[in-house]
Amino acid sequence: MKITVCKTAVFLLLLSLVLTALSGCAGESDAEFLALTESLLEKSAAVNEICFGEGLAYDEKNGYTVSGYAEASEESRTKYGIQTVEELKALIAAVYSVAMVDHIDRVVFNPVKEENTFLTYRRYFDAMDGEGGVALMVKKDYLPIAHGDVSYKNLQIDSHGRNRATVLVDITVTDGKSTRTYESVSLAMRREDGAWKFDTVTYASLK
Repeated sequence: MKITVCKTAVFLLLLSLVLTALSGCAGESDAEFLALTESLLEKSAAVNEICFGEGLAYDEKNGYTVSGYAEASEESRTKYGIQTVEELKALIAAVYSVAMVDHIDRVVFNPVKEENTFLTYRRYFDAMDGEGGVALMVKKDYLPIAHGDVSYKNLQIDSHGRNRATVLVDITVTDGKSTRTYESVSLAMRREDGAWKFDTVTYASLK
């Protein structure tokens, strides 16, 4: 009987140590979380510029063209390190949660109906360029909804759990000669497959 109790106590102790170790591996300190979030914010600025801001530049002179669209310029594709829509989607998925990626897909890549018409458009799509290659096409008259020149300062943790978090940040927008700061903007975050992603957009709206 004493041996059984002893074995049980040892088992429970080992189980406790394992769970504690696993718990430590699953989390991170506030300082580590802030550093990670700051890096994500910088990456999100590029994604926001492509998806909601001025977007990829296009080349009508040298690139492939179809009605209302022109191929993304080589300089623009090189700047962001993308050649196709799939590579652009991978860039987005590295920053935003699954729910946000689904939202961006609907407004950027899937056909959207133009107001008061039967016409639909997508901001970007891959087309065959006529020479057996893929051309990343850009809608030429897309109206941006987000500022492009944005910086993030004074990042703070509002809440930090194992899989959910909220951060507060000052978003500064430079528009021509004027500068505006939106203070303590709340951004939700979610841990998915072991990686933190933003669960809300991080851009400053033009409206």
